Amino acid sequence: MTKNNNIIVLLIVLLLVFLSVSLPLKAQSKTKVTLKEHLTLDAGSLKIIDIVDSKNTDIDFIRNFGDTIITTETDTFQKLSLSKVYRVLSEAGADLGQLQIKMKNSIKIERGQSIELNNHASKKVLRKITEIYNIPERDIIINSARILPKLDDETNSDLAYFKKISPISFKNLKNSKLKVLIENVNGEEKEHTLYLNLNIETSVLMIKNELDSGTTLQLDHFIEGRQKMSSLDGKLINSQDVKAQTYKLISSAAKDKILINQMIRKSVLVNDGSLVTIRYKTPHLNISALGKIYGSGEIGQIVKVMNIDSERMVKGKLISPDLVEVIYQ
Repeated sequence: MTKNNNIIVLLIVLLLVFLSVSLPLKAQSKTKVTLKEHLTLDAGSLKIIDIVDSKNTDIDFIRNFGDTIITTETDTFQKLSLSKVYRVLSEAGADLGQLQIKMKNSIKIERGQSIELNNHASKKVLRKITEIYNIPERDIIINSARILPKLDDETNSDLAYFKKISPISFKNLKNSKLKVLIENVNGEEKEHTLYLNLNIETSVLMIKNELDSGTTLQLDHFIEGRQKMSSLDGKLINSQDVKAQTYKLISSAAKDKILINQMIRKSVLVNDGSLVTIRYKTPHLNISALGKIYGSGEIGQIVKVMNIDSERMVKGKLISPDLVEVIYQ
């Protein structure tokens, strides 16, 4: 009986040892490694820490392999390819199956200030143009790009990180001039101006006939077609926008005019009984009071409003859903 008990105890101990070894292995997560895509190599050797971004890399990976020197047979300042990176990591003893590789994105600088945008950088530019003008990315082609001031080439590298685009005004984008933040291979950041040669051909709404100021827009007021746009004046309005919103023309519009955001305003109805601020404007004084709308009206229309304190009825222009302006001559 004692012998059987000893066997059972031994089996339990072996099972516990097995579980203590195997369970952590199952729970092991992949090591995260961010590669410096723009790294260039001097012929000779390099350390693992030279080809990974320590800010975004698993710290244990740096501890284990950061001081490992790998000999390479690359030419001077040859760009390190991803396949070579894998080989270098493998030679250092890294388990490639446990690596989660992430690439940093860059732009390539050619002939000084001319640049070749990679896919990631192009996407950033196209997305920003789309936000400003409501033009699909597929309708925008970047023919060429250049950047000023020139990037510092003391590092003997032709690459740098394309980090972000600053907010763009209509004027700057119309002139194909964007402010961008660049990080060079030394990690130094500097703002540059990115000049673009764009080719845009996109679907537009064009006014079919002359329309008066204040006209409520309907789809039958337009013809839709594709048009090359060498210069842009504002954000385009598409047919889905017209269907979803009630718009009115701010001013009269000529036939064949492309419809843009600056030509219209959304119709906002202010209902009877709504509370508003009445602003009395005189040549020498501005006075505000609480008022109540009688009837209903849209932005820009003349409405009746009662001063709640004096119970006096006046007429004024509805400036916004909560403001009526009364002008005394």
